[in-house]
Amino acid sequence: MIFARPFTLQEATVRLYAADPLSGAPLSNDSAVIGECPADLRVEINRPEASPGAFGDEIGRSYQIDTDYTIALTTLWGLADAQDGSYQQGARFLTTLEPRGHYCLVARWHDQDSGDWTKLTFWHVTATAESMASTATAHNTGINLHARAAHADAGATATRALPNLQPAADGLVEYVAAGRTVPAYQYSFATANYNLLPANDAGGGVPRFLDISQTRIRILRGGDGWVDAITFANSPQQSQLLAAGQAHLAQRNTLPESVWTVGDHRIWARFVFRGHIHGEVSAYGDLAAPRGDETAGPPNTDESFILGANHITLSPRQAFIQGEIVES
Repeated sequence: MIFARPFTLQEATVRLYAADPLSGAPLSNDSAVIGECPADLRVEINRPEASPGAFGDEIGRSYQIDTDYTIALTTLWGLADAQDGSYQQGARFLTTLEPRGHYCLVARWHDQDSGDWTKLTFWHVTATAESMASTATAHNTGINLHARAAHADAGATATRALPNLQPAADGLVEYVAAGRTVPAYQYSFATANYNLLPANDAGGGVPRFLDISQTRIRILRGGDGWVDAITFANSPQQSQLLAAGQAHLAQRNTLPESVWTVGDHRIWARFVFRGHIHGEVSAYGDLAAPRGDETAGPPNTDESFILGANHITLSPRQAFIQGEIVES
């Protein structure tokens, strides 16, 4: 993912939640919030590569595995904190974390002069180390964390209200091409609306790389310009994949197989929530999604991406397609 990087001289305000180890969602009980405080924050995006073993791909070929994040969080007390009792009250101290615990971390920067803000939500967080240091004038504690997924949002209070410290509740649609990933849309599960993000806005609300509507999915495909990857009929009885006769549905058990593994398709749209890929659509008309029971109807979940007028439903573990997919 690409972070919307803030330019602020302030600390971030961070809040840590206890989370479910499978979904990554914060626990729903009162003990979910572990702590909240201002902190210095350093985030590293890791993109490790791995080489195949004796079976599978060609020997010597390396490939990138999932992106993850290393987070260094430091809180600082000065003499003023000691004098007003902040240290004793634990105002800037989270807690000692369980090494086998699972967490969700929310960090927000806000420049009160410009109004600019950035909010990051980290999913599937675990603690890797803790530290402490003291001098004659200051005392600080540090916590090192590891996260498997992140969601970034940014704005300015002149046009968007300062967000709260609740974890991101929206899905993310990314445009992937030419070795880069662009956050294109923020998807509201509550309203089923795709909201254009700044990186995908060419000006005046016109999409730059990826265009999603109830009638089609258009993707910018290099020198070919804009192409209709999927078009939808007026009623959800038929979805049409336009790929000059090369389209096909790629479903593998209960996990989506990336569209680039089913052909030489290096440009696609990716639908993600809490680090889980719900499905992908290539610029050549391939749809990669988890297989489900088509006879059971659309899955009953609040975490589904809806495409078209309920033509396609992409859920964490199941995809439902209303009607038949017809190749052009």
